[in-house]
Amino acid sequence: MSGIVPIRHIQSQKLLDQLLQAYKKEGQDILSKCSEIAKQKGLTVNTILLQGNPASKILDFSKKKCDTIIMGSRGMGKFKELILGSVSSKIVHHSLCSIMLIK
Repeated sequence: MSGIVPIRHIQSQKLLDQLLQAYKKEGQDILSKCSEIAKQKGLTVNTILLQGNPASKILDFSKKKCDTIIMGSRGMGKFKELILGSVSSKIVHHSLCSIMLIK
């Protein structure tokens, strides 16, 4: 006997919307804390929260809006990448502006 057995997985849109809102709030909270620290040091900052592939979003944004990218050198990706994180590695290799990596 042969046939096709359909396998499906259906996700609740409400649950996905709630998760997205939680991630947005967490991102805004992080930006607010960083902004406050910078302001206490006398710096003027503008914050923006982008969604999508981190390396692609940083590179796209940097083409329009910045002279220097300052970022951490490693994230929590696959085995914490031995030398650079996967995002910082892509930024280093593809950015058109200056980059400062923080260990």
